[in-house]
Amino acid sequence: MTTNYQSAVKKKKPTLNYLKYVKDCYGEDSVRVDPVSLSQLHFSRSMMDFMFNEKSKGMKGGLLKEKTFKDSQVQELQQFFNSSYFYQYMLDVHGTVTECTNLSSLWFKEFYLELCKQVQFPINTSLPSILTEFALDSWAEHQQYLLYPLDLYNDAAFVTLRRLKSMVIFDEIEAELNLCFDQFSFKTSQRIYQHYRTMAATILMPFEHTAVDQGFSTDLYVNVLRCKHINILGRTINLSAVLGAMLTMYFRNSIDVAISRYEASDFTYVVVLLISN
Repeated sequence: MTTNYQSAVKKKKPTLNYLKYVKDCYGEDSVRVDPVSLSQLHFSRSMMDFMFNEKSKGMKGGLLKEKTFKDSQVQELQQFFNSSYFYQYMLDVHGTVTECTNLSSLWFKEFYLELCKQVQFPINTSLPSILTEFALDSWAEHQQYLLYPLDLYNDAAFVTLRRLKSMVIFDEIEAELNLCFDQFSFKTSQRIYQHYRTMAATILMPFEHTAVDQGFSTDLYVNVLRCKHINILGRTINLSAVLGAMLTMYFRNSIDVAISRYEASDFTYVVVLLISN
């Protein structure tokens, strides 16, 4: 920008005042104490586009008339013009980060309700529920992202209460979250129980009846079992305690089945118990 300004001063171009204003706005010669305002940014970008746009009067040129800027200068101004587009987001870093991390739009779907002429979507068509189901189905690759889809409900609830100010939509979000979390807890505890039960059965089986590599890992579910504090809609949930209670129920049911089978069998079933031990 300084080079183009010096060239305009030397040749006394009509765009001298515009370049001086743009140059002073961004403070290339001295450090500005206060940042550029949004109005200054918008006005300076408009003037820059007016100066080097190919449709402007000074850039048409002619047989005896030189263009206001050379091709190299236009390229430099165009590069600065393109990069200045992002200055508005840099001036409001807090708002930009908040908007980028706000994923509430992945839940709001009332517009599609109107298109489909439905009263309410089932929970299995909700994107957070679909993402949670996908993370459970591909646990080994996405176990670190398992709880991320549940945070979409926090963003949706924040937008509902702070921007939309609607308790009706918030109640709908809370009801869907309760169903989704119940399914999440049930499926997760079931998968954990089946995994370690199969692993224990494989250990007890004779070596010639087991595969060389079963692909079992003792640390597969450690991360989710260590989660003690999950903040959802202002509530703190101890996920480890919830999963522990459901796993205890599975163990009790399994033991009851084993005892019932033993009591319903004849005396020869003792031999089966001895062989299994």
